[in-house]
Amino acid sequence: MYDILGAWDFAVKDPDRILGGGRPPSKVGLLGHSMGAMNTASAFAFEKDIPAAWLDSAPCSGKSVVANQLDMMTFGLLGWLAGPVWWSAHLWAAVDISRYMPDKVVPKCSKPRRPLAMVASLADTFTPISQTDHLIHLFSTKPECYQVDEVLLTPGTCNGNDHGVESLVYSELYQKELCRFWTSALDLDPSRCGNLPPLGGARGEFVF
Repeated sequence: MYDILGAWDFAVKDPDRILGGGRPPSKVGLLGHSMGAMNTASAFAFEKDIPAAWLDSAPCSGKSVVANQLDMMTFGLLGWLAGPVWWSAHLWAAVDISRYMPDKVVPKCSKPRRPLAMVASLADTFTPISQTDHLIHLFSTKPECYQVDEVLLTPGTCNGNDHGVESLVYSELYQKELCRFWTSALDLDPSRCGNLPPLGGARGEFVF
């Protein structure tokens, strides 16, 4: 989580002018993918000056990923081992690796209310849709702090891969929704979304 906060802080201040100079915090959001999305959820909750976040294929916790992988590898027989495995990971790491998981950080929110978007594939076997549902519920329990502004669910797979492929399989739709969300969240001119360069990719249906 702290590496994401460090990157956000660097983008805001841009001390070396790599990005063309500093920006107001209200104009710099976060986008995370897979484990990065899980950590982005925590960073977004932790730092109230981050104006918005886009979470793509986010697990709800490290333990949930372990449990799901054990279930997949053992045909549902050894998912119960997630608890002991996660405990062993804590012991080996010698630190509380659950300290900044979304379950711990999101409820400790502070105002103002900020928007976020959730993206997931209904076909995802690595991060099942139930984990997206869990995160949506978690953020929704604090409506004074968070507004789940968009939920984009697709049935997409790509060459046998089903995790985090939405931006590839539904690239034009993904780009359109990214632009709509961020122009609204960062108070930018929405007219720029009408002239986006084509990205190609497959076309298909998606569900809000």
